[in-house]
Parts: sequence; structure tokens; C-alpha cells
Amino acid sequence: MSGAGIPCDFAHGDALDRETWPGGEFDFISSTGLGEFLTDAQLAVFYTNVHDVLRPGGVFFTSAAAREPRSDWLMNAFEFRAHYRTPSDLAAIIGKLAWRSIDWSHDEVGLQAFIRAVKE
Repeated sequence: MSGAGIPCDFAHGDALDRETWPGGEFDFISSTGLGEFLTDAQLAVFYTNVHDVLRPGGVFFTSAAAREPRSDWLMNAFEFRAHYRTPSDLAAIIGKLAWRSIDWSHDEVGLQAFIRAVKE
């Protein structure tokens, strides 16, 4: 498959079960909207799995939502239990792995944090 003229392959697997991931190394992995539904321990497993399959210099892009009362109410109304984390919370989890760099950014209103981590 390809997107925007850039060759890419899409893989399907269980984010927490490394055995379901395809073999080989990846140049780029993106995951947005998943971490909010994982416990801290599960998020650490996911980040470790991502780190394990990235090639040296590979990039991981992810996001984290901040708690906003109205959206949190809506999530709870549909029985979605989100885990909101501060940048410090995320740094404590992702920072345990060997990254060349970790860059942080936020949307204009501060509801989304974006992380771009480059593997050593």
C-alpha cells in the first residue's frame, strides 16, 4: 500500500503481544488514541514493543489526551474509561527506554500532547 506517494506497509496485531507483531524492523510507528485506554503497566509494555521493533534511528509518534470535563463525561457515559496522563507521567514511562531524542508538543488549547521519539 502507499499513501501520499510514500511507500508504506500497514501491519495488524495486538499492541501488547509482541508475538503478533510482524518480523523485521520498522522506520516509523504511529499510535494516536490508544494510550488513553491502557493502564500504566500496559502502556509500558506497548512502548517497549514499539521500541523493540524500531530500527536504529526509527521514529515513534504518539499522542496523549488531557482530561477535559465534558469529553470525559461523554467517554464515561459510553463506559470508556480513559487514563489521562500529564507529560511528566508519560516521560516517566517512555523515558525508561533508550531514545536518541524525545520531542514534545501540544495543540493550541492544551488538550493533546504529541510525542516524537527517535530510537538510538
